[in-house]
Amino acid sequence: MHYSEIILLSQIEGIGRKTLWRVIMEAQEHHQDTLDWKDYLGIIEKYKKRVFSRNQIDQAKQKTERVLEWTYRQGIHICGYNHENYAVEFNKFGTDRPLLYYIKGDKNILQNKKRVAIVGTRNPTKMGYENAKKYAQLLSELGFTIVSGLAKGCDTAAHKGTIKQKKKTVAILPSGFNHIYPRENQNLSREIVNLGGALISEYSPFDEVETYHFIERNRIQVMLSQSVFIIESSMKGGTCHTYQYAKKLKVPLWVPKSPTSPLTKNILSNHEGIAIESLEDIIAGIQNLKLDSMMIPI
Repeated sequence: MHYSEIILLSQIEGIGRKTLWRVIMEAQEHHQDTLDWKDYLGIIEKYKKRVFSRNQIDQAKQKTERVLEWTYRQGIHICGYNHENYAVEFNKFGTDRPLLYYIKGDKNILQNKKRVAIVGTRNPTKMGYENAKKYAQLLSELGFTIVSGLAKGCDTAAHKGTIKQKKKTVAILPSGFNHIYPRENQNLSREIVNLGGALISEYSPFDEVETYHFIERNRIQVMLSQSVFIIESSMKGGTCHTYQYAKKLKVPLWVPKSPTSPLTKNILSNHEGIAIESLEDIIAGIQNLKLDSMMIPI
């Protein structure tokens, strides 16, 4: 299915990612690769036992045209599940993976398979903020692309630490590109792109942030990363969802050797993660990831 058809169907109220994945995967199983969006819509109507109105479809078409025109003018790349640049890591996550995502910046940034997510609370301690910057700098110097969520606090520190080294970082957004969240990080988002990094979102450019988007955003950070470095977080913060998802997917966890928050202390006491303090600790952690090669600074 072409990405424009995915966008169109996604604009119809009542059709979500998992519904679309279900019909796409069923079509693939039956080798029905020539179906168009109308065929898929008919299958969805039978599945949901409802008929979508002409008005709903017309509105979806208008929204799709607006999205396609805006992304073209802004130089934004759209990467569908069957696109050559679609991140291969997503393919093992079934219907939980994005149907498509939008990239602003380096469209080939996910070709570097060495990625670490650095995440944490929006209200870090001074040590937590400095740790996020420090570890982002060290890991980016080792050839890793730093993944984070553009949020206040630890995410911002991780992006800034990478930018300070003039390295590439990826920000996974909880909203569309026309509604950068939080607003005070609009300049930071531009810096990320200008230095060769990228913003990635699975939401239409005109979608505003919704509460559930944060959890969805966090799952993508985990899916794209070989390890998740949790700097600081309470046991109930948004980062806790990232922690739980990383455990579910068996993605290695890293935490500072001197934890400064309930979640990081819990991870260490339960022996769920690797304690990191020095460059040597990071190199040992990388070796545990069993990478074929590393870029070690001289």
